[in-house]
Amino acid sequence: MSLTEQQERVVNERRSNILVSAAAGSGKTRVLVERIAKRIISGDLDVRNVLVMTFTRAAAAGMSARLEKALSEAAAAISDPAEVARINEQVSMIPLSHISTIHSFCGDVIQNFRQELTDAKDRVLIEPDTSIADETRAKILLRESV
Repeated sequence: MSLTEQQERVVNERRSNILVSAAAGSGKTRVLVERIAKRIISGDLDVRNVLVMTFTRAAAAGMSARLEKALSEAAAAISDPAEVARINEQVSMIPLSHISTIHSFCGDVIQNFRQELTDAKDRVLIEPDTSIADETRAKILLRESV
């Protein structure tokens, strides 16, 4: 199935940052994967500089898997060994990209920049042993507090 004119515009948009908002089932994931893959294949983008935020872990995992498949298929169709190696290296670095849920991304920001989060007296606002509760732990805490 080919892309619509609107989807093609998103894939080919030259600006580096883009927000795609559309209804469920409209092809957002496909369009974003094609956009990212196209820019990685052309050498315009390093997968480690990708930030995609979704609402569910399943959507994030699906997008990572689709990106890996798209890049692997592209590498298989290229005859230049250096280009194949470059794209395969990008495939190996997909876990280093930021394709995640909004909550996971925000949690990473808090964990990685905790020392930057200080009050007016330069006191760190988030203690080093602070963690973000997963769904199971959150349910237990809710039950305990009720």
